[in-house]
Amino acid sequence: MAEQIVTVEVDKDGNFSVDMAGFQGKGCKAIAAAFDSVGKVTKEETKPEYYNEGPGGHGIALGRG
Repeated sequence: MAEQIVTVEVDKDGNFSVDMAGFQGKGCKAIAAAFDSVGKVTKEETKPEYYNEGPGGHGIALGRG
């Protein structure tokens, strides 16, 4: 199995973005759902790999509130 990486970046206002790489297809959805309780999702983007059966990726951005 490929290495799975979750990268979280927080800005000075407390907003953060999460980038996920190395997940199979839609496997990153469960990880993304874990961040729903932390903040409001303001933007969600899927990488082209998300739609493949092979390694995929997903990114979300959350704001405070």
